[in-house]
Amino acid sequence: MAKKSELHKALIDQVQEEMEEVTENFLKKVDREHQDEIDEKGTFSTFLPVNELKGELKKTAKNFNPRMLTKPPGSNPKIISRNKRICKAYDKLTNKGRKQIEAERLLAKEFELSPQTIRSIVKDPQNTL
Repeated sequence: MAKKSELHKALIDQVQEEMEEVTENFLKKVDREHQDEIDEKGTFSTFLPVNELKGELKKTAKNFNPRMLTKPPGSNPKIISRNKRICKAYDKLTNKGRKQIEAERLLAKEFELSPQTIRSIVKDPQNTL
């Protein structure tokens, strides 16, 4: 699993690359439209429409607005402990010789869940013992 700082750096790099691409495309467009107005040094000293460039950059920046989650999925301590209990009970039942379907049905009744939910909890790698 990647660290938060690595993800942050990757996001910054991605945003910078996107902004550079937008700026480059904008300048190419300005070059084509105002070719005759470029001075001898090849600069955009008098006519560069900075406000248009800012608008293009703002549009691109809106695409990178990360939504903050209130909490990560699977962070409810009661559900995490319930899932561990389910996994332990399932392991005990299957080690005693019960079939998978029987164990799922018994645990579904005990925990008031469907057998399919029990199966998904047991098969989830985050719920390992």
